[in-house]
Amino acid sequence: MKSRIKLAIIGIKGIPANYGGFETCVDETSIRLINYGVQITVYCRKKLAREKISSYKGITLKYINGFNTKNLYTISSTLISVLKELFSTNNVVHIYTVGNAIFIPILKIFGKKCVISVDALDWKRKKWGVLASWLIKTSEIIAVKFADSVISDSQVICNYYFDKYKKRIDYIAFGANIFSKNNELNELEYGIIKKKYFIFVGLFRPEKNIDFLINAFKKANTKDFKLVLIGDDPMNPEYVNYLYDLANEKIVFLGRKYGEEYETLSMNAYSYVTASEVEGTSPALLAAMGFGLAVLVSDIDENKETIGEAGFTFKSNDEKDLIYMFEYLIHNEVVVESSSIKGLQRVKKYYSWDKISEEFFNIYKRIL
Repeated sequence: MKSRIKLAIIGIKGIPANYGGFETCVDETSIRLINYGVQITVYCRKKLAREKISSYKGITLKYINGFNTKNLYTISSTLISVLKELFSTNNVVHIYTVGNAIFIPILKIFGKKCVISVDALDWKRKKWGVLASWLIKTSEIIAVKFADSVISDSQVICNYYFDKYKKRIDYIAFGANIFSKNNELNELEYGIIKKKYFIFVGLFRPEKNIDFLINAFKKANTKDFKLVLIGDDPMNPEYVNYLYDLANEKIVFLGRKYGEEYETLSMNAYSYVTASEVEGTSPALLAAMGFGLAVLVSDIDENKETIGEAGFTFKSNDEKDLIYMFEYLIHNEVVVESSSIKGLQRVKKYYSWDKISEEFFNIYKRIL
């Protein structure tokens, strides 16, 4: 099937996905959009690529290098991608993260239709200062005014845009895969026991509250359970080192894990846990539900929207409540198993990558 849609994707780290939520979304939807006849080019950041390949499952990959500094690398990489795209034959540009909305007006001048996927309320993140937060809020205004479609994977964020800007933006959920097999865990290699650990997966950023998570788990009566942390943040090594310094024998850091190793560690966990203060729809949370895990999350609106009635919550930033929930889940295995089944059913019903890819395709058609 042929399509007149020629799509460029800008603002992510790259695919194949090894980094985070937007990368996973682009990976999963692009390989399906190809089946609709969409021609796709994805701009990838050269220094983050595990290997440099020109094509991936029918998707053209282009590599760019931004200014190699902590504060400028991301925005300069996107700028270079935009400049390269101005004279291409692509007719739709899908931009990721609201901060990149500043580039939409110039793309529109050159006749491009622009879609932007906005994440959580990014200006709330602890890493931003006053100026950066103001710039991100300004980017929201630019997105609302100039983009042909603004997309969020969270109804909470959609409601925010309507309340603040009187703009109805498009809602497309994030997706998750269902894993039915059960890979054997090498317990000796990792120093953990099957179904005897809670797991967190994600970037080690301050708003994820990983230090809070570690401290609560250390204080809880967790018997022989451990807390396994998968992730890293190469752009913020000071914070990562701080987290490692908090660890004791109950805390296991495994770094970044991908593919089958990540799947094995996830599906053999007892429960997934996150204490995040800022989220959209968390990809790691959805993935955990797709692995058949019970989930324990901070009670921010975005997390509650994702899990529905299929998980457990604790009061955000309330250490006593989190400690209570750790101990409650450890002592109530039947309740945990029942919750894991509900989570799997919820993913199957609401978070299908096939459905999400079709919704992206319909937006691209609509704006053309």
